[in-house]
Amino acid sequence: MTALPSSPDAALADVAIIGGGFSGTLLAIQMMRAAGAIPCRIVLLERRERVGPGLAYATTFIDHLLNVPAARMSAFPDAPADFLDWLHRTVGPVDGRAFVPRRLYGQYLADTLATVRAAHPAAELVQCRADVVGCDFDLKGSAWVVRVRDGDDIPTRRVVLAVGNARPANPLNDPVAMRAARFVPDPWNADALAACAGREPLLLLGSGLTALDVVLMLRSLGQTGPVFALSRRGLTPHAHHASRSAPPDLRLPERLAVQLATAEVNADGVRCAGSRLSLSALLRELRRIARECRDWRILVDQLRPLTNPLWRRLDASQRRSFLRHARSYWDVHRHRAAPVIAAQVAALRRSGGLVILSGRIGTVRADADGLVAEIRPRGGGAATGLRVARVINCTGPDPNPARSADPLLLGLLRDGHARADALGLGLVTTPSGAMVAADGTVSDSLFALGAMRRPLDWESTAVPELRVQAAALARALMAAPETAIRTA
Repeated sequence: MTALPSSPDAALADVAIIGGGFSGTLLAIQMMRAAGAIPCRIVLLERRERVGPGLAYATTFIDHLLNVPAARMSAFPDAPADFLDWLHRTVGPVDGRAFVPRRLYGQYLADTLATVRAAHPAAELVQCRADVVGCDFDLKGSAWVVRVRDGDDIPTRRVVLAVGNARPANPLNDPVAMRAARFVPDPWNADALAACAGREPLLLLGSGLTALDVVLMLRSLGQTGPVFALSRRGLTPHAHHASRSAPPDLRLPERLAVQLATAEVNADGVRCAGSRLSLSALLRELRRIARECRDWRILVDQLRPLTNPLWRRLDASQRRSFLRHARSYWDVHRHRAAPVIAAQVAALRRSGGLVILSGRIGTVRADADGLVAEIRPRGGGAATGLRVARVINCTGPDPNPARSADPLLLGLLRDGHARADALGLGLVTTPSGAMVAADGTVSDSLFALGAMRRPLDWESTAVPELRVQAAALARALMAAPETAIRTA
């Protein structure tokens, strides 16, 4: 593939999209569709070589599968069969219930971008391979200036942060251990994983979907020694159910009408006093409904469109309680593995190739033979030492922008253009994605798309929700009269 240019020319862009993974690519696609015959200039900035796949869909490992059936993975809310149709054209007949390789989805996004671009020549799309390190507002020119490492500044009327999931936090307190060659901080570093595979035992920190991906990749690379996966509760993702029958309609909007009642939201996206949702009442009703289901997955799936309205009704203390006590259980039920992946993991556990541990990591000591990790078991008891060759960080993304090493995010926070939410889940935004500044001002030219919007909308990390966010934001960007895209 031809490399992206390092920087566009100096012409003023209408919108600069920072991040060319799924969210950023889809926003560019939707903006071109929304523009129609209206001329506009969109700059899409991505630090990786390819636009479209991002981190999630750039994998070439055949056993890295989508965690959602193909029939539900269209990029367009108004064309639900688009991905399935693309599969039929590209690879042949595919059952809509199949969990296909993620790399195919990355190819789908790139192909869709090229197709829409060719069909909408009035919209000028400039793809730029760039590492964005800052974003400043030029009062004199009433425009943003996007700062690029080793490249020219990019002036633009509006900016959208579509940076995807953050890097994982580092769970080791020992700076020496963190710098050790035997610690792998990035689980998606293929070369580092290849260096791990062998007969010696390995320790994964985390037991979620990332850990399942990593353990299967390690096996494919030749790992024969045992792999230990440590998490606070020792939970692993449940499997999707390969059902061939349509699930019954549980009528959740009707049955949860009281819990979904509208209430005021403050600037942080938190429900105001007097509108507190009763979590106990909600749980009682959900348990009652669950008893009627032939499979709990039906309830979880039908609850999904209601999750964000329910989340918005929680006050700060309820959200904090959920994060501390219930999130781990929610995640393993909500974020499930493809049946074939779950079966492989179950077989590894039965054979002893994968051992799940519950507890916390303590000190990690390096010696001539490898690492000795201190495991503090859940529920108390004496800590034990686990000798392993390597420790691999699979804890998942750290969403707190205040802890980020990204100079772009840190600069926006420092300059007051953005504000981190109190629970460290992301950035404070309005329902449209507009950033809320440190002084409470709502921006009309700085927006967020995707995972950074979790403080207001908990479901902001998967395709079904992100495609709706992208379509809505594209329409808003094209229609806003106070910052209207030029028409001449």
